[in-house]
Amino acid sequence: MQPANVSRDIIAGFQKIADKVYIPHRVYEEYLENRQKICGDEQKKYKIMKHELDDSTSRFKESIRKKTNEYRKHNYSGITKLQRDIERKLDEIKETIVAYEDAHEEQFQSDLDFLKNDEVYQFVQSLKEQSRVGSEIPFSEKLKIIQEGELRYRNEIPPGYKDIEKAGTEKYGDLIIWKDIIKTAYKERAHILFISNDTKEDWWKSEKNEPDDLREELQEEFLETNPFWQIHFLTLSKFFGYLSDELEIGESLSALQLTAQGDAADLLKKLDEKIRKQICEQLATKVDQTVSTPENIYLQTISAFVEKEEKMNVYHVQMVCVFMKEKRGIHFLLEAEIEKEEYDTECELRKIEIHNVTTTAFSDEAWEGMIKAKNKHLAWRKYAQSIRHEIDCPIEYSKDDKNVYEILIEALRNDFKIERFNANHRAEQCRWLYDYLMHFYDEDNNESSSENEKE
Repeated sequence: MQPANVSRDIIAGFQKIADKVYIPHRVYEEYLENRQKICGDEQKKYKIMKHELDDSTSRFKESIRKKTNEYRKHNYSGITKLQRDIERKLDEIKETIVAYEDAHEEQFQSDLDFLKNDEVYQFVQSLKEQSRVGSEIPFSEKLKIIQEGELRYRNEIPPGYKDIEKAGTEKYGDLIIWKDIIKTAYKERAHILFISNDTKEDWWKSEKNEPDDLREELQEEFLETNPFWQIHFLTLSKFFGYLSDELEIGESLSALQLTAQGDAADLLKKLDEKIRKQICEQLATKVDQTVSTPENIYLQTISAFVEKEEKMNVYHVQMVCVFMKEKRGIHFLLEAEIEKEEYDTECELRKIEIHNVTTTAFSDEAWEGMIKAKNKHLAWRKYAQSIRHEIDCPIEYSKDDKNVYEILIEALRNDFKIERFNANHRAEQCRWLYDYLMHFYDEDNNESSSENEKE
């Protein structure tokens, strides 16, 4: 959930164009079904945060006390001083937590008030009163959509086939929304911008692993009914990024938070060489790992947020980093702070820190599988270039390559402890494997891959 100030700015922006906003009835129904639970869950999170932080430090303090008492029985020297030093540091941590809570008390209260007052619901209801929420689709029409959906989902025709495991007619929710959009464009004689953060592949086509626009099949289907109108998909952050000036939110904190991930990506590109150099320095000093080819370190942003310090925007970015060396995978987290003055194009790297460095060796079977898949991909790309096509290999493998990647995943599952990265998301596992294979081999491994290519 966005902070209250950001959410209020989003609502204010939509209020300025309320006469152009349309909410499909199915979207409205799903919102009403989930509203109470989401609001309740978010309020609980705010209320228990302080308790959880205090409880964590108290439990750790008690654990240290028990351990030091055990060590004291063995007459270890300096244990009492060690215990005092640790408890003093823990008291400092508690003071830091209290200072944070005091500094952000106003923001926390604002967020709670936003939830208690149900301001999103008030806005949605105001749109309904202005007839900007669609009417429920008649039962007979809904039945036809469901029958069509059965055929579409069997053949993975978008949208909605990713929801096929949902119970009953719930699985056809996206298709019902889609039919409503087509019908509304025809009725209103209007172009459509569909704003959604549901970025599943059964809606979106991707560009460089990011949702880019509506899938071509859906574009064609829309044009069959609406040949004179256009439709485009945007995430909420992109929508406000494009229209921030028109909606008068400029470089406010709200606008910055909405586009923080994309803005951070641009800044990271500018600082790429400097970041990689500092990573190598920290790996060498902290864990005695040398990296001879910094450009082969894979960096994946997992979160980004921004704070304003007078006229300075400070981006806090968390990344997952991986590189390959001598049949080993080295994985760690990286936190970076980047500062950029408002309306300036230049930026500075304040600091980076690496954490949780882990190293895992590959078995011979896993390594051979990686080389095999890498060589197959390189040959495919060479062919694509020869016929003058720009082809980006997708994260999710094609059916022709499925056997190679399935072998690879199974070979690595135990050896590389793949669940460390994201056990709940198979697509994320494929992303990691793809990136290892295609880009992130250290110099020591280039020789072995060259030998395999000759074979």
